[in-house]
Amino acid sequence: LCDEKADLSSLKEDFVALKHGDTTMSLWAASEDFRTDVLKEYGISKPRDQRKIVIALDKCPPPPAPEPYLLGFFDVRTLGRAANERKRICSSLDRSKLKMTDHDMSLLSELSFAAQSTHNTILHIAMYGEAKSSANKRTFAFLQDGTGGKAYPEPDKIAEAIAAVCARNDGKARGHIECVFLNAPKGGEVADLLKNVYSVPFVIFWKTAVR
Repeated sequence: LCDEKADLSSLKEDFVALKHGDTTMSLWAASEDFRTDVLKEYGISKPRDQRKIVIALDKCPPPPAPEPYLLGFFDVRTLGRAANERKRICSSLDRSKLKMTDHDMSLLSELSFAAQSTHNTILHIAMYGEAKSSANKRTFAFLQDGTGGKAYPEPDKIAEAIAAVCARNDGKARGHIECVFLNAPKGGEVADLLKNVYSVPFVIFWKTAVR
């Protein structure tokens, strides 16, 4: 039925999900949805064959929990594409047994707090970048504390907050994030600070508008 170990793990997940963990029913009765919805899709319709598979899967260890991997912030209120981007990333990571911890874009301070509270290795930020700070520098738009409006922090403040939760090239202890993806237009100024001032190992950004 399954040549690949990953396929067996996926089948076990389907079995656990459709069996509903009901310990008051017989294994055969509890697995009815699994037999109907999953095994028949594989072309396995004979009860004798289904029984063998159900018993074998029930003895398998449970699938491993997804490992923390990516922390995502998505400005879904401003960017129509951000919701779809979030969904596609989550779906892709699920297939690799990796976990995304995702948030709507909020305050810069909340981004820092969320990154400090997890063990993810990638920070993915999808947000509006066509903005200028009070010093007329290109920056990103966050929420403004207490008002719900937009805040446009200086690039050095954004870089400082992100870097505080990132690992360092020189191995000195800091945070868990090893790669930062600034999926926003023209993020070169923040990216340059992260890479060359704060020694973040990997920084991905757009020099141009996002296409």
